[in-house]
Amino acid sequence: MKKILFGLLLGLFALTFTTVTAANNYWMNETYAVGSSNFYETECISTHIGFLVQDGWYRDESGRKVISSASVNYTRYDFCQGIPLLNANGSVPISKLTFHTYGNLAAATLNTTIPVVDTLTNQSQTLVVRMNWIANGPQERTRNNYHSHDGGILLISHSVSIIQPATLVGSIVAKGKNLIAGQAVTGDMGRGSEIHISIGH
Repeated sequence: MKKILFGLLLGLFALTFTTVTAANNYWMNETYAVGSSNFYETECISTHIGFLVQDGWYRDESGRKVISSASVNYTRYDFCQGIPLLNANGSVPISKLTFHTYGNLAAATLNTTIPVVDTLTNQSQTLVVRMNWIANGPQERTRNNYHSHDGGILLISHSVSIIQPATLVGSIVAKGKNLIAGQAVTGDMGRGSEIHISIGH
């Protein structure tokens, strides 16, 4: 119902203002899942593994584009010597076969393989990611509406977002070793949409 009312509102503005400044218009709809694990391998060496899944689309003056990828950052640092040991990054496209959400963010699963490259040595390796997000608390919902009229241009913005805390269970395997075995993994899921419109007269 709220979407219908917002559409009617935009229709009324269109009747009043004759020129739409398409170059400044933007629409976005996205579902995401994020997670990270931070721990010490030894007293000196710390490890960070962060991963992000984005599944959605956006549209601007150049057309509609798909946002659909899984990315990972894997770093190791020696605090005793003060030197980085690893800074590996990688990203791959995803599909409904590799990433899926259930219900209204009740759960999500990611099953994919992500090649990463170490920026320190330019060496590559492959991470096999099997991760499950399970909702574990109330959702946080945010809704924003904004409009302004400046210099003959009416700016309209509307956004809705949902953040769902989650418990993460799974594995990230490199060279046959589960990098997060026995380690805590934290993260959440979310969904959001935005629309930004400029109308001139």
